[in-house]
Amino acid sequence: MTMKRILVIAAALLLMAGCHKEDSDHREPPVVGAVDLGLSVDWAVCNLGADNAWEYGNYYSWGETSPKSDYRWPYYVFWLSGDMGNVKLKKYVNSVTYGNIDGRLVLDASDDAARSKGGSWRMPTSNEIQELIDNCTWTWTTLNDVNGYEVRSKKNDGSIFIPAAGDMAGTTLDTEGRRCCIWSSDLFQGNCATAESLVADKGKVEVSNFARCYGLSIRPVYVYDK
Repeated sequence: MTMKRILVIAAALLLMAGCHKEDSDHREPPVVGAVDLGLSVDWAVCNLGADNAWEYGNYYSWGETSPKSDYRWPYYVFWLSGDMGNVKLKKYVNSVTYGNIDGRLVLDASDDAARSKGGSWRMPTSNEIQELIDNCTWTWTTLNDVNGYEVRSKKNDGSIFIPAAGDMAGTTLDTEGRRCCIWSSDLFQGNCATAESLVADKGKVEVSNFARCYGLSIRPVYVYDK
């Protein structure tokens, strides 16, 4: 083989390598359990604590990293005193009505249950939940006899299933089979006793808010290095 032919082949290989890098969108290799929906983050296949997409997984109070049996204010890790309407809190407070203002509006990494998956997993922000709502088609359906939403990207062929796991209020599982509830990592600034979340009933999908002591599902997101 002549030197000229070797140089031509080498140039072609370099060109192919460059095209592959550009097509990859600078992302790391695919992560097991992360679904690319063409959005700013990838979404986990299933809820935290679940092994399959249709399983409910665990329920968490906002800012707690472990499930529990009672989701009332006195059992909330950041509870100081009071109950609904007059609760005082130890952390994530933006109004003197609820305690000493600390200016924290987003969960610290140590209070993010999704970080337990390791790597670059975390809870979604409310903006990332809104991005999921705006850029996907939401279809109420069943998977393995479990009600929920198929969430299919408008940008690619990716999809996830979010089961209607409901929410835990006290010791009672409420709206099971009728509502999907997923915590964001953001405090609801209009009432810091609540935090922002996905609330998806049949026919209505929105970012809303729940009392922080309630137990909701967590659907982790994976953040790629740019």
